[in-house]
Amino acid sequence: MPAITEGTCQICFRSQKLSRGHLSLHGYHVPFGEFIGVCCGARHAPFEESCDRTKWYLNSLIIPKLDDVISILARLRSEPESVLYDPYPRDPNLEPITILNGAEAVYGPWKTGSYGQRYRSYIPSYKIALNEVISNYESELKIITRHRTEIEGKIASWKPGLVRPVPATPPKCSHVHKRAISRNGRYGLVVCSDCGKNVPQPSYSGGRRGGRRKMYVSPDQALRLGILFENQQVQVVANTA
Repeated sequence: MPAITEGTCQICFRSQKLSRGHLSLHGYHVPFGEFIGVCCGARHAPFEESCDRTKWYLNSLIIPKLDDVISILARLRSEPESVLYDPYPRDPNLEPITILNGAEAVYGPWKTGSYGQRYRSYIPSYKIALNEVISNYESELKIITRHRTEIEGKIASWKPGLVRPVPATPPKCSHVHKRAISRNGRYGLVVCSDCGKNVPQPSYSGGRRGGRRKMYVSPDQALRLGILFENQQVQVVANTA
């Protein structure tokens, strides 16, 4: 039976559908067919009926995380014997490296890339790496502190409310009525006259890789291609802002 009501999640504070009085599963993704990640507020009462899950979120996750960051910052500011530094944080295949106190910057040999560019690896000195790690944790501390203040405000101002009916899903537009419009009097594109969204059209020049893309045409080209547009029930409108 489809859900007929929806409420606000106590964790992410987004509208989710209700199933038998509890929020449905949300916050997950399914990469390669594998179900990963669920919001902590799923399968619990909505925020309109209770804030117990929000209190659990504050006391069990936010405050301990905040204490951990504060203790890590205190240890880093005392200049420990070594610091764990990640030179490539966007590459999950490379592990962080340990830089000892007093170490100087290390430059690797020059290499030539596949496109002929010259590059070499670089490991910063202990002082530079320590300052960068401290700066990252200070930014994280500001984010967590701001989030804690926001959650505490929601708990303090909580009042019982009513769940909402699920809004009706509008019918999907079939893009039957279309028109070609100009952009700044120079380039045009095909849009739907009913919903106003861009309508993908096949490209006559597939590009270097022979792919397909949206067709952007000038007003003159739109007039020359009027027969094609008439077959697709497109109204050609030139020199339209």
